[in-house]
Amino acid sequence: MTITAKQRRTYINRLRRLSAFLRTLPPERFNFRRLVLRCDTNGCGTVCCAVGWLPAVDKRNWKWSRCIYTSSIFPELRGFEGNPTIRSLSQYFGINTNHIIDLFYPGAYGNQLKGNATAIEVADHIDKFIHENRTAFSGV
Repeated sequence: MTITAKQRRTYINRLRRLSAFLRTLPPERFNFRRLVLRCDTNGCGTVCCAVGWLPAVDKRNWKWSRCIYTSSIFPELRGFEGNPTIRSLSQYFGINTNHIIDLFYPGAYGNQLKGNATAIEVADHIDKFIHENRTAFSGV
């Protein structure tokens, strides 16, 4: 699929915003192993991974939802409710699922980051991906 330069900038800027947000988090508010470890409505005690924080980074496109089976909280892309998170991430960032796994799934396949990665390390990983993979943004 061919995308415009404007669409490519949108996808890249979304990753940049997430990276910048992660750099502001105190270490105790980040856990790369769990999508959402703890969530409260005002966010002051929330602990998430990079993907889990998307509803705080982009309230217009993401929301926190509650699983009806387990009562656990998870991020959900508005307009893509019910879709697996990996597919929603691919749609939102305009990159394929292999890149999503590399960026956000600790220790999976080619991901160099392990579950104990800090928010700064994940932000650095995102920034490196943007720098090295400008052609990866295809508007999946």
